[in-house]
Amino acid sequence: MTETNSSNKKQTVIKFQELDTSLREEISKIPGCDKLMLCFQCGTCSADCPIGRHLAEYKPRMIAIMTKLGMRNILFQGDLIWLCTQCYTCLERCPQDVELAEIISALRGIAVREGYLHPAFKKVIEALSNYGYIYEMTEFIEEEREMQELPPTPKVNIGEVRKIMRRTGLDKLVGMELGED
Repeated sequence: MTETNSSNKKQTVIKFQELDTSLREEISKIPGCDKLMLCFQCGTCSADCPIGRHLAEYKPRMIAIMTKLGMRNILFQGDLIWLCTQCYTCLERCPQDVELAEIISALRGIAVREGYLHPAFKKVIEALSNYGYIYEMTEFIEEEREMQELPPTPKVNIGEVRKIMRRTGLDKLVGMELGED
């Protein structure tokens, strides 16, 4: 439920029933994530975050708060955990040695296991199934490679790529029907 206050900023109202405190226990059992509860929200991790510098609403400490509270749906269905570049600046700055980049990585893993994947990653997987690369290797790209004295792009067996996608479940994760090759 979203409401607008008098200053026209959107505020999200979270119902207590929507919180899943099992998330913090699940995260805390993952190696490198055991110090989540030591985070006391000092903001040091957010101060030098390269994403936070360019996107005001991105604050690593907010991800820690949301994880502690068990805001699973908001974390997994939104962009927050997918924006982290894994630069580890937050980890290097944290006075409590909370490994927030590892926590975000673990959150991504849990999200994927539960069927959530950011649309950008879906596009990458779709490109892999179509081209064998994350983007189409056009004639122009091949000409550029030749001008730079690079070898031609190796040809990819799309059937083998799709076979791997079927066996790993990537096709189902992105909702693709690859069929048999």
